[in-house]
Amino acid sequence: YLIKLRPGVKWSDGAPLEARQFVDAFKRFLSPLTLAPVPELILMIEGAREYKGGQLKDFAGVSIRAVDTQTLKFTLGKPSAQFLAALSQYYAFPIREDLMMKFGEHWTDPGNLVVIGPYNITEHVLHKRLVLTRNAQYYGNPAPNTGRRLARVVIEINSDTAANLADFRAGKHHFMSTGKLSDIGELVHTPAYHLVKALSTQFLLFNPTRYPLSLPKVRHAFALAIDSQNISAALGYPVVAAKCYIHPLILNNCDGEAAIELDKTEARKLLADVGVKAEDTSGKITIAARDTEENARVVEAIRGELQKNLGINVKAAYYSPGAFKTHLDVRDQDIYYLGWYPDFRDATGYLDSYLTGSTNNLMKWSDKSYDDAVTQVQQLPPGPERDAHIRTALAIVQQRNPLIRPLYYEQYSYLLSPEIESVRYNSMGRIYLRDSYHR
Repeated sequence: YLIKLRPGVKWSDGAPLEARQFVDAFKRFLSPLTLAPVPELILMIEGAREYKGGQLKDFAGVSIRAVDTQTLKFTLGKPSAQFLAALSQYYAFPIREDLMMKFGEHWTDPGNLVVIGPYNITEHVLHKRLVLTRNAQYYGNPAPNTGRRLARVVIEINSDTAANLADFRAGKHHFMSTGKLSDIGELVHTPAYHLVKALSTQFLLFNPTRYPLSLPKVRHAFALAIDSQNISAALGYPVVAAKCYIHPLILNNCDGEAAIELDKTEARKLLADVGVKAEDTSGKITIAARDTEENARVVEAIRGELQKNLGINVKAAYYSPGAFKTHLDVRDQDIYYLGWYPDFRDATGYLDSYLTGSTNNLMKWSDKSYDDAVTQVQQLPPGPERDAHIRTALAIVQQRNPLIRPLYYEQYSYLLSPEIESVRYNSMGRIYLRDSYHR
């Protein structure tokens, strides 16, 4: 791939954007010292997997080149129809190595940080407030409504929904994310209320290293014993029950073996096939989740389903975000309740996570037939043949050798003041303010 940069783009300090700054970003992201997981599409670049794994010591062996100041070249080890989608993500954003050397660990502090986007951070109070100021160097500034563009955006971080709503009603806030419909009252019936389908899937992740979930039939039985249609009632607001891990906005027709639904009879039969009895299992399996009220409601609903349909009493354990991540890393719980947002709008954004050796494959699960199916998905262009391989991969990871049990698809709701126009909140959960302006 040869990528030409948009001519004339400058950083907020006036320095020109150059191709080598993207190369510097990939070198930093792929460093073995950087703990962030690397998407499979990026590891397709020649040498990237070996450099990340430490087998290749010199980044010059990774096929990412700055041909000149305005041209980037990527060489892949194998074909990928979706590689360009990966370049739209944060890990492909350019960096200023000169400023990182100058400011050290403070290179992201307000006043030191430079950007090429429409806003720069001019104030940051951790967990409380973020202030954005429009970047005068931004290449996209000349446009309609320029005089009414938002020159400054203040983001207040506050979990007190009642206080946030009071400020919104008083006109102190122009935008706020919302939670349960019951929290926002009559505003749900006004033009201020907006609902967006999210590509996020909430699901159960089974730990196949712990007995009896080390038996595929037991994991399958647990998956079949849950009626995800009941989760809306537990949450107290409507959600879309999931039959597939991949959102229907991406895979429109999820059916057959690719779909997972309630089947109590088959679930009980599967347990009997491997000699696992409810009385011997009750109280010995734990579902772990982050300690939020919403998560507790979902986990308690799942516990009720497993008790009702299999006669198995499953325990629950709730942890702070940091502790939950630790329990994921050490794989010491039986089942985890969590959510997944793909990096980009494609099936590979979901499926790549469970490939053998993937840095996102937290349970170290491995299935060659799954790997083969996903490899075909990675290489084929959109169409019926590719969709068939997607369904094969889903059938394996959800039923034949199950690792996950999708539960429901999230929806984002937010309130937007009629004084503000063109705020975009997309299905990836990202807010775009570039084109926003005062009416």
